[in-house]
Amino acid sequence: MSKFKENILTQIKENSGISGGSLSEASSSGDIASTVDLVGKIIDEKYNYSLGYQICEVQPLKSTFGKTFAVRRKQTEGSFEVVAKDIYPKTNVVKTGYTPEVWQDMQNMLGKNALDSSARIMGGLSAFEENKTIISYISNNSENKATLTLSDSNNFETIVQEIGLKVSRSIVEMNEDPYHSLDSFCILPQRYAAAILGSYSFMTEDFSGKTEDERSLFVGRIGRTDFYVNPFKNDTQGFNDDYNEDYANEGFDTSALEFAYVGLKSKDNGESSLIFAPYIYEMQNVIDPDTGDNTLFLYNRYGLVFNPLHQPIQGKSMLHKFLIEEA
Repeated sequence: MSKFKENILTQIKENSGISGGSLSEASSSGDIASTVDLVGKIIDEKYNYSLGYQICEVQPLKSTFGKTFAVRRKQTEGSFEVVAKDIYPKTNVVKTGYTPEVWQDMQNMLGKNALDSSARIMGGLSAFEENKTIISYISNNSENKATLTLSDSNNFETIVQEIGLKVSRSIVEMNEDPYHSLDSFCILPQRYAAAILGSYSFMTEDFSGKTEDERSLFVGRIGRTDFYVNPFKNDTQGFNDDYNEDYANEGFDTSALEFAYVGLKSKDNGESSLIFAPYIYEMQNVIDPDTGDNTLFLYNRYGLVFNPLHQPIQGKSMLHKFLIEEA
């Protein structure tokens, strides 16, 4: 495990009362020891399934409020200023479907593997919520670029070349003033991500130390751009183009995603397009109002903001999106 990844996971576990501490009262359940182990394993799993850890600069929060910083040049040559943006973590609740009976049955069937299996399931559920939030947030805050019309949608090489060129032009444009980084990401609709997956071999390791087999949505790399598959079904309807910082999930329509999304992700602080700020993961057994069953809920608190230098209205965009059409 890389030091980068280890430090992030350690801080999140400390926030959640797992690393050398105890779970908060709100996280208690029928089996405290198993819950502590389970939350710890879920955090490990989330690193591999959530786009937040893969395309964003990750800044774990130490409290319920934080800031992210970037440096920009003033109009006066040689003069610089620090720009800050507030981060407020929001709480997202995931109903896991785990009742005491389900947990007991899994322990009886799987024994010591019950924790690992449950962590993968719950980590996937929580990552699904994060990915939905992130895709919605990117779509609502991206500059809409011209549609890419593929000249031959049946040719893998043509698809890869034309998408790669379109993405590269966006990355160069994002670095015109000021320069940030050429390290970048692109999230593609499923049918076009398949062209990358079928054409390019995986890289062995990225700057955060994650190998390709750990990142479930990663499909390949072209140049200095990592490509990911959009986990949600696409159609020709898109999100609105309002630059709305509210990333609540109410009314999210997973069928409304057709765009390819492009942004920067740098190993240097302050140069990535997005900042993902995990704060705390907690679990609690409560009565499910829908079923009346005693059910395990996962409470996930994190912040998500774009880089303070992302100012599309002023013509300085660090997030792009474009439709892909077939001729």
